[in-house]
Amino acid sequence: YEISACLVGSEMCIRDRSTTKPTQKDIQVNGQLLSISFCETCKIWRPPRASHCSFCNNCIQNFDHHCPWIGNCVGKRNYRFFYLFVISVCFNCLYILGITVMHLVLLGKHSDVKGFHAFTYSISHAPVSLALAILAFFSIWSIIGLAGFHSYLICLGRTTYEELKNIWDSPRDSPYYRGCCGNLAHALCPPSYPSALDFRKIISQNDDHYSV
Repeated sequence: YEISACLVGSEMCIRDRSTTKPTQKDIQVNGQLLSISFCETCKIWRPPRASHCSFCNNCIQNFDHHCPWIGNCVGKRNYRFFYLFVISVCFNCLYILGITVMHLVLLGKHSDVKGFHAFTYSISHAPVSLALAILAFFSIWSIIGLAGFHSYLICLGRTTYEELKNIWDSPRDSPYYRGCCGNLAHALCPPSYPSALDFRKIISQNDDHYSV
């Protein structure tokens, strides 16, 4: 039984802490003891690796990050699709860069002029190819960096949130580490997790989450 005193105005008040609900508790995951927190906004105990997203205003399982480009959080059920999306964009940029440069080179090679004049001839006759080549060239570096970073995280079995917060000192300290091949298989070929949302549920006024 614990009490604490606080001064309000000129009066002393006593706050009973014995009735305060705990905000953290310990659970075991793969033989390791982890601490989970109670989310006051969602009114749930956050599962391990979950975090509350201030943009989506929801707790996200296996929270990786909130992506402004797709306007959604990346987590347990959509991480593989996000990763494949980044990889496909990377190959798409490489394809566009290669095709446009080849188009400019072939256009200049089949012209009647040679040297630098052939280059200017290609630019003047295919300005769209030049613009696409420049756009793809400057875009590819950030996309390759993003794809490489997430490939690195998958091999370590980490999320972006865990990497930035430096939660695990070593990959083997994490209870979710399965080895490089195991991490790749789990990230890219996971089972189909069911949604935590029931869109067909009938809401009544007695429901705690009922709203007009």
